Amino acid sequence: GKRGSPAKGGGGAALVPPRVTAQTAGGLDVPAAGDLHPELLSPLLAAHVGRRGLRQHVAVLRTESVQRVARPLLSRIMGHTLNRGLFNEPVDSEGLKLPDYRRIVRAPIDLGTIKGRLLGFRYDQLEPFVADVRRCFENAMLYNPPHNHVHKAAAAMRAEFEDELKKLAKKMARDEKRRVEHS
Repeated sequence: GKRGSPAKGGGGAALVPPRVTAQTAGGLDVPAAGDLHPELLSPLLAAHVGRRGLRQHVAVLRTESVQRVARPLLSRIMGHTLNRGLFNEPVDSEGLKLPDYRRIVRAPIDLGTIKGRLLGFRYDQLEPFVADVRRCFENAMLYNPPHNHVHKAAAAMRAEFEDELKKLAKKMARDEKRRVEHS
């Protein structure tokens, strides 16, 4: 990795207005209730929301739930005392004179790139986000020998990230149990 500041970015999403067509009843593209999964049937299916709009809304809800979990995790990692900017930007293999870096690290990723993807709503599930963070640390450990400070920092941060994930999984299981008990 190399030192640097966190990547900047912003993002947001909005529900796209429904598609209007002249050939459908009332001028609106509305799916038949039987065409949708029962869990998707809700007040959202009012005459003004079509299948495409509903799918987009569900996608936004998924990415927003990932955001609620992933953003605080990523923020803690990027600001971690062991990080010192090592993992926040792509490795500059040319500038750091690491000619073998791309041969050894076949799928480079850094926390700044992950942040950009997260803020760009590119993760609609938590698993790809987690895989990218793990890969960032695994790449650093793969390239740098075990005695190197970058390897040591990556190993310690990966262990802390895994601990955070375990805590998160327990919290999510508790929340789901409460949700089931109260429904």
